[in-house]
Amino acid sequence: MQAIYPELQALSVDALAVTFTPAVRLKSFEQEMALPFPIVSDPDFAGYKTFELGRAGVLKFLRPDVIWRFLRMMFGGWKPRMPTAGDDVRQLGGDFLLDAQGRLRFAHPSSDPTDHPSNAMLLEQAGYCVKPSG
Repeated sequence: MQAIYPELQALSVDALAVTFTPAVRLKSFEQEMALPFPIVSDPDFAGYKTFELGRAGVLKFLRPDVIWRFLRMMFGGWKPRMPTAGDDVRQLGGDFLLDAQGRLRFAHPSSDPTDHPSNAMLLEQAGYCVKPSG
């Protein structure tokens, strides 16, 4: 989403990253991630539960397609890091778009650790969140 953030802003759509990283480690996490949008801490997983985001079984990490996607991400510059105490590497995330009234307009709960919608899909869906002018 970092790559398309300027395009999202042009549509008057903003982004927010939610992490279960504890608030005491959030500053270093923010620096590490270097996201152009805000990050908030959800160490109790309340948001994850609200959006019904599951956890990946250990075998999900060993599927050839997931391994291949992780390798492609690494070749693209992503650097994996060792988890620290309290990290739940099995917790799945998701991508959600809400309109200006707070209504959920698009939901993509991840089915495995590398499952994310394409930037093109996010931009297309973001267009539906924007209230037409006139």
